[in-house]
Amino acid sequence: MKQNWTKEEKEEHWTLSFEELKLLDNKKDKNRLVFSLMLKFFQYMGRFPTTEDNIPFKIIAYMSSQAGTVGITFFRNDFDGRTVRRNSEEIRDFLGIRSNTLKDSDDLIKWLVEKILPEGNDSIENLRSLCYDRLRELKIEPFSLERLDRDIWLAVNLFEEKLFESIHSRLAEKSKRLLDRLVEEDIEEDSDIIKLRDLKKNSSGVNLKSILAELEKLNSIQEIDIPKELSCNISYRRLRGYFIRAATEPPNEIRAHKAPVRYSLLAIYCHMRQSKITDELIELLIQLIHRIRNRAEKYVGNELITDAKKKIRGKPEIGRAHV
Repeated sequence: MKQNWTKEEKEEHWTLSFEELKLLDNKKDKNRLVFSLMLKFFQYMGRFPTTEDNIPFKIIAYMSSQAGTVGITFFRNDFDGRTVRRNSEEIRDFLGIRSNTLKDSDDLIKWLVEKILPEGNDSIENLRSLCYDRLRELKIEPFSLERLDRDIWLAVNLFEEKLFESIHSRLAEKSKRLLDRLVEEDIEEDSDIIKLRDLKKNSSGVNLKSILAELEKLNSIQEIDIPKELSCNISYRRLRGYFIRAATEPPNEIRAHKAPVRYSLLAIYCHMRQSKITDELIELLIQLIHRIRNRAEKYVGNELITDAKKKIRGKPEIGRAHV
């Protein structure tokens, strides 16, 4: 939970309405404050606070002044016990929140797979926040953290399974054989074959040798013949994540993956590496042309200077010849 709140933010998110203040009439002492914090926390976060949540002291003081509990000490473990459970039921009734069901879990997983995960932000904190927002929007009682994390994990695995199977099904058999060759164990006869480790290397400098090496890498990727529509409907953020995964996993780990995962990771890596190598080649050619032009201009300039010096040295002799 954010720790710094402006005056305007506090008033917007933590001010009790007249109807909400009426709910405190049958509450006593500390529970007035606990109930108020639970209500406003739920409205802002989409879930009830736990003993793990660190609510800023300024928010607690602001709520305490409204609940008439100034001077009462509050601890995070006050969000536990039978009174808190009764508070939760009353708040759900007040806000029109219904109990969650197994179908709600299935619907949430489907929503994550179809609407959220294609964007590529798989951080657990982000996905939790989006799920709580979704449940709040639908006025469904939030799941326990353990259950929510399980549904998120299931959704991520289901999404990747479908994505990798889709990519795998579009690859030709020849492409798969060439992708496998990238991570095969080395043997002497294969010393001239481009491997994954070779594709990972950056250019060694602005010279003809570097350009030829980059062209060789580019040709080896083009030979694999990755489908052009590979990246359709996949966000750059997600592609980038799989690119980094393929770039950092050792070849033996990549070989150990099931076929859809192995071929998809390698295909995505080659797809993105091809674009980068092409850009590097263009930059190398520009720099090489610029270097050649500078050398040519310098050579021409030196020749002109040498010729001029000869003519200057010859002027006195020319003058004496006309005397």
